Amino acid sequence: MTTQSNWRELRDSIPWVKAFNDTIRTLPLPILHGKEIIIGTDSSGSHRQNPFEVIGIVIFDLYSSHRWEVLRQEIRRKLLVDSRRMAFKKLGEKIRQRALRPFLLAADQMNGLCLSVAVNKQINLIGGGTLVHDRLKSDGVLKAQWTPDSFDRMAKVTQFISLLVAGLCSEGQNVYWISDEDEMFESPYKTDDTLRLLSTFQRMYVKWPLGKFSAGTTKLDNGDRFEEDFAAIADLAAGALGELVMKIQKDHGGCLLEADIELPLSLSDKSDVLLSWLMDTAQPLKRASLLFDQRSDGKFRVGKIWSEDSLLKCGSL
Repeated sequence: MTTQSNWRELRDSIPWVKAFNDTIRTLPLPILHGKEIIIGTDSSGSHRQNPFEVIGIVIFDLYSSHRWEVLRQEIRRKLLVDSRRMAFKKLGEKIRQRALRPFLLAADQMNGLCLSVAVNKQINLIGGGTLVHDRLKSDGVLKAQWTPDSFDRMAKVTQFISLLVAGLCSEGQNVYWISDEDEMFESPYKTDDTLRLLSTFQRMYVKWPLGKFSAGTTKLDNGDRFEEDFAAIADLAAGALGELVMKIQKDHGGCLLEADIELPLSLSDKSDVLLSWLMDTAQPLKRASLLFDQRSDGKFRVGKIWSEDSLLKCGSL
């Protein structure tokens, strides 16, 4: 496989980080030249029925994505005139359905990466699980009250953000993280815990000086819905991937990277549209969909969920 020259190699002894690095560097990836880099995140699969936690992350270069902003504002003027938010769970509503394809076509014009990661909830290597949560709590590092599941989710998100910054960003770039209004930022104490853990992971993975790093939520939206629309891309990607992996797990069981998948799958219309979009890697906004799954021997595998024409059959480690 050809290594992508625009991915900065992550040299880390942690096995899952090495597996992530070796997988993502084989994918089509953007080159982020601009001074201002923006990251948006959302997640899916927190309900117990889904055996996978799915995290959606979009990272893009603001200065080379003007075309997206022009198209986004046009969609707001013509299709989403009442400022309603695009969201996976709300795509049953007709106005949002009509706006979905134009919204995705506009997102194509961003210079960046939409990364969707599905993680089997039995794998606790990424977030650290109950053991890390309890140790940080007893040591007084965590100031807020977290359930083990919510802490694990926060730890996953902050780790993947740090890995993308380490792999795609450059010295001196300013990075701004926009999160959905979820539990990571629901109180000042939780905000402090989230940013403290993010800073820890950045020190682990980012070996060169960034410019400014700041974080906020979609609550900061000043009325033009920029933050809302940006975060919605991560939400839509995570929602569709969450439905896909839950469906495959229900039909096949076991390690999905070892499953013999027959297409087409019976999914909702909205997921069919979104998954077709996620499989298109030829646009300025690149797409990467990865799966961390449990093997039958108890170990984990990391793989690409699809190549250009194949589902769950490419790139497993």
